[in-house]
Order: sequence, then structure tokens, then C-alpha cells
Amino acid sequence: MATVQRIDQVRLQQVTEERQVAETRQRLSLFNANTFERTGALQFGDGTRIDVPSMNEQDRDRAAQIFASVPEGQRAAVQASFEALAAAIYNEAKQNPEGIKVGSFSSGLTSALGNSTEMFMLTTGPAQADAAVTGVMFGAMVGVEQELGNFAQDLKNKLNTAKDVRTDITELRNELADWTDPNEKRHFTWTEVSIDANGNVTTTQKEGDLNKAEAEALMKKLEEQLASLSDVTELQKFDLQRMNQDYQQGLNTLSGLLKAQHDMMMAIIRNVKAS
Repeated sequence: MATVQRIDQVRLQQVTEERQVAETRQRLSLFNANTFERTGALQFGDGTRIDVPSMNEQDRDRAAQIFASVPEGQRAAVQASFEALAAAIYNEAKQNPEGIKVGSFSSGLTSALGNSTEMFMLTTGPAQADAAVTGVMFGAMVGVEQELGNFAQDLKNKLNTAKDVRTDITELRNELADWTDPNEKRHFTWTEVSIDANGNVTTTQKEGDLNKAEAEALMKKLEEQLASLSDVTELQKFDLQRMNQDYQQGLNTLSGLLKAQHDMMMAIIRNVKAS
């Protein structure tokens, strides 16, 4: 009898461990799929530096645990609602640069909060209703952090592209310094940049054999592209500084908003339980 009980205990422990592993895998899959790559500090050519803020690891872990309750088939919809809420928070900060007072939130922000709260509760069930405020708060925090991080990562990519173009220009300049035969051809590889009206950058890797005149023309072309790229990154640098401020204000806005909308959340809870 003792042996049978022992076997049952082992089986129960195995089932429990397997469930915990599955829950952890689900949690990490959802959380990691929707967070941005850490960018750390961005260093600019003029010596200035921008540090990109982020949630602390304790909050990130708590957010991951909360997201574990979201069924796999509903993750995309929940994440989309969090991203919409994060965008509304940033927009609110832009419209109220001097600070946002509880009770003065825009209809767009309150609507985004309502959608996120309802989506979170409908996908996790009424049993999770008491955790709705916490779940939406952390979901929005991840969304706010992700938007800031994506912007910072894009800027970092552009700075790296500018560095590559600058290296190509230096190589061309060094080669031209002792290029005496105009008909001689030398092999080069370089990065060309195109920038659209919205500041999006596309790079093309090229290579070929060039004579001296072609190398001089290419160097001039790359210098013009570098100047345009530098203009874009300079503007984006100021945008990132503003977003850093909006990030902090956005979290304060979210905290106040959730408190102000507590009655609305309770009404949603009652509707969900009644359905």
C-alpha cells in the first residue's frame, strides 16, 4: 500500500512539474515575443549620450507572470490592445506636456483603457477580474517600454549605418590619395542609403571595380547620403529625448488613469460575471 501511495505521489509530482514547465514556457513565449531588444545607451558623434529607460526586472517578471493567464489563441488580440493603450498614453503626454491631471484624460485614452481592460478580462475569464487593474497596468507598461525601445533601436540602426558609410568614405579617400593612373581600376564594397519622406532608411550593399573618376563620384555621392542620414538621426535624437520624458510621464498617467477608471472596471466585471 505504501508503495502504491509513493507511486501516486511521484506521478502527481511529475504532472505538477510538467504543468509548471508548460506555464513557464507559455509565459516566456508571450513575454519575450513582445519585448524589444535592449539598446542601453546611445552615443552620438557630437559626444552626447542618451540612456534608454526600461522597467526593472522585478516588474518585467511580474508582467510575464500576469500574461501567463492569457490563452494562446488570444495573445495577439490582447497584445494589440496593450499596444493601442501605450500609443494613447504617449499621445496624451504629447498633448499635455506640462502634466496630466486625473479627471482630464482624453476620450481616446479612456477608450483605449476600456478596450484593454475588457479584452484582458474576456480572455482570462471572470475569475481573473480582480487582477484586471494589475494586468492592464503591466501590459500597458510593457507596451510603453516597447514603443520607446523600438524607436531607440531604429535610431541605433541608423547610427550604425552612418558609421558604415563613414568608413566607406574614408576608404575611398585613402585610396584616392595615391591614385595616379586615372584608368586603373580598383575593387570596392560600399553601403548606399536611401531615405523616404517619412525618414525611413533603406540600405543597399554594393561592390564593383571603379576607375579614379568613378571612385571620386562615388565618394561625393556617399558624402551627400551621409549628410542626409545625419540630418535624420539628429532629428530622431531629439524625438528620443522627448519620448524618454513621455515614458516617465506616461507611467504616471497610467497610474492615475487606472485609479480614475476603477468604477468603469467594476462595471465591466459585473457585466462579464452576468454573461
